[in-house]
Amino acid sequence: MEYYGQVNLLKGGIVAATAVSTVSPTYAGEIQTYESTRELSGILYQQRSKLRGIINGLDTKFWDPAGDKSIPANFTIKDLKGKAACKKELLQRAGFDPNTEAPVIVCVSRLVEQKGFDMVFNAAHQIAETGAKLIVLGSGQDWIENGMIAAQEANPQSIKLFKGYDEPLSHLLYAGGDIFLMPSVFEPCGLSQMISMRYGTVPVVREVGGLKDTVFDVDRPEGGNGFTFLTCDVDGMMWALRRAVERYYDKAAWKKIMLEGMREDFTWDKSAGLYREMYEDLMQ
Repeated sequence: MEYYGQVNLLKGGIVAATAVSTVSPTYAGEIQTYESTRELSGILYQQRSKLRGIINGLDTKFWDPAGDKSIPANFTIKDLKGKAACKKELLQRAGFDPNTEAPVIVCVSRLVEQKGFDMVFNAAHQIAETGAKLIVLGSGQDWIENGMIAAQEANPQSIKLFKGYDEPLSHLLYAGGDIFLMPSVFEPCGLSQMISMRYGTVPVVREVGGLKDTVFDVDRPEGGNGFTFLTCDVDGMMWALRRAVERYYDKAAWKKIMLEGMREDFTWDKSAGLYREMYEDLMQ
């Protein structure tokens, strides 16, 4: 447990353990770098043969657009009509024209540095220039909340912040949005991108941690279920977001992306099988 002349119980646990699991394969690699875990990265690199990254699962009964009682209209992968009613209700709640044909970008998140919201409020004018509406639900660090409030005040026709957390309203954002923005600085796994895809809301995410393992860019040769960017800056985020907004107006292409995400299996069945496999290996 010795750690630079002190005691570190986590380091001791890692060294003593037979296996170490974390919540995504990409994050299992990231924590071996100094940028991610500082001095502990050397220990994790030395112990890398023990590391396994297993994606979290969703409660797909709770997050289910077909039976969700928190949204004004239900919908399924075979019948998407109810999603339009959810979008209209969301726009009304936000104070926007409910009949707008512009895409609605949504975020449901803690407003903290980890989630990349300094990029969001610094790009507020550029987001408004795309013609899209941005609706955010969350609370967190004062300086980020203040940045989002300032962005809303400067762009009242394009940006709405619902400050705080409201469980039923979060369901409406997932169901009524067209694009889900998640520009995280780091993200061990993330559930919001999975929830958004369940509700046919196409994710725009940074290629980091579990986001990289669950969202695949549509412009790959083999296609994908969302839009991704790598660089942790406004330019990278806006490059992906502009592509999403532009693609939104190609209705056939957009529906294909939506359905690709809705088909993804984010149940615990797959992840539970991987945990079982890990435990069985430990007993051999």
